Parts: sequence; C-alpha cells; structure tokens
Amino acid sequence: MSLIRIAILEDDESVRKSLQRSCAREGYIAYAIPLSASLPPETDVVLADFYLDKDSKERRVLFDVISKLRALAGVVAVTGAGTVDLVRKLAEKGVDAYVAKPWDRDNLVAGVEIAYHRIVRRRKLRNITNQIAQAASSGRTWDILTLTKSHKELEDFVDQEW
Repeated sequence: MSLIRIAILEDDESVRKSLQRSCAREGYIAYAIPLSASLPPETDVVLADFYLDKDSKERRVLFDVISKLRALAGVVAVTGAGTVDLVRKLAEKGVDAYVAKPWDRDNLVAGVEIAYHRIVRRRKLRNITNQIAQAASSGRTWDILTLTKSHKELEDFVDQEW
C-alpha cells in the first residue's frame, strides 16, 4: 500500500491534532493546512470540517471549493453537525465520503480509503483522457482506439459505487 497523504482543514486545534494523531496511527501522512492556503500537490485526501459556523464565510468558501478540491484530491467531510440537509448538500457538491464526529477508527479509515480510491480512479481517467487528446492531435489512430477502450472501461469503473 502506498502512503496516503492527507490534508486536514479543521478550525478547532484540538480536533485537528486528534485527527493528525488518528491518521498517523493508521500509517497515513497527515498535515494541517489553513483554509486560505493552496492544497499541496502531493495531497491524496482532504479531511475537511464542513460545519464550522453555519453562516460563516469559511463554510461558504469550503462549499465553493469542493469541486476544485475534488479535482485534486479525495474529499472527506468530517463534521459533528451531521444533519440530513448538510449531508445531502455535501453529496450533491461531490464529497467522496462523510465521517461524523466523534469519529471512530473504522469510520475514519473507511472514509479515507473510499476518498483515496476515488481520487486514484479520477486521476487515471484524467490521464487517459489527456493521452487520447495527445494521440488525436498527432494522428495516432491505433493509440486513440486503444486508449478510448481503456477510457470507457475506466469510466464505467469510476461510475460504479465503491
């Protein structure tokens, strides 16, 4: 298993440190980043507190950047305010997994693993898509046919529920 690198976006320092310790015990590399920072390119999964304060600017910012985060890393929502409405909104925005606070080991690991496997598939799909575009621009018909078949198989796999 490769090392999973996890960025933690959490406004409560004690929860942030606890998440870092929990991740370290599982063999993950976890680091906290401020909301205003760019996501380090080596990040595989983001654990983000999406509750914060219901009307806070930070919450609105997080909701706005889910799709950007999702393109770069798997996204796991970690929140103590797991209302049905919030979980529904998170799912609609594209969050890969949800972990309720207080979390237990099994739920945290499951959330991280789901998000990690989904970002790996999205990255593979993006890579094949780029290869198809390069093959098409250079007129390599055989590569296009081979890559298109791989793309379709991977797309079908990505669409499957984890």
